[in-house]
Amino acid sequence: MTPPRRCAAWLLAALAGCGGASDRGRPPLQQQAALPPARAPIEDGATRRDRFCDALARIIDAEPAGFGPLRGAHAGERRWEGAVVPAGLRSCAIEGDYFPGAAYVCRGEAIAGGPGDLLLGDYRRFAVEVDACLQQPIWYPRLWRQGQDFAFAGGERQVIWRDARTGPKPRVALKIEEEIGSGVYFLRLAVATDR
Repeated sequence: MTPPRRCAAWLLAALAGCGGASDRGRPPLQQQAALPPARAPIEDGATRRDRFCDALARIIDAEPAGFGPLRGAHAGERRWEGAVVPAGLRSCAIEGDYFPGAAYVCRGEAIAGGPGDLLLGDYRRFAVEVDACLQQPIWYPRLWRQGQDFAFAGGERQVIWRDARTGPKPRVALKIEEEIGSGVYFLRLAVATDR
C-alpha cells in the first residue's frame, strides 16, 4: 500500500473506531411519534344553546343603554360592529346610537340564487333556541311571549318575541330576509325596542 492510501485507510479506521466507541454507552435513538393534529372540541347541542343564550342575554341586557357596552369598531354613521356574536351566527352590528332607537342586528347563513325556503331548517332551529332561552327563569320579572310565525310572499319569514310588560321593552325578531334586488336570502336576528 502506498503512503497516501495507508493514511486514508488509517483515517477511515480511526473515524470508524471513534464513532463506534462513543455510541456504545448511549441508548439507540428513538423516534418520537407524530402527534395527531389538534381538533376543536366537539360541542353538544346543550353547550351550544347555553353559549347562544348567554350571548343573547348580554345583548338584551345592553338594550336600555342603546347597546353602548357592546360597540366594537366604528362601521359608519351611527353604526358599529357588535362585540358579541351568538353561536351559529356570523356577524353582528349595532344600528343607531341611542335608546330606544338602536337595534342589534346579527346575520347568519346566507344563500344566493335559491329560494329563502332553503334556510327554513336553520330558521326553525334558531326559533327553538331563542324560545328555549327566553323561557328560562333568569328573565324574571320579564315575561317573554312568542308571536305568530309569518310567511311572506317571496320566501321571507319572521317570528317575534316580546316582553309582555308595559312601557318600552325589548323585542327579539328572527327572520329569513332577502337583500333587496340581489336574490340573496339570509338569517337575521335582531334585538330592538318596542315602543
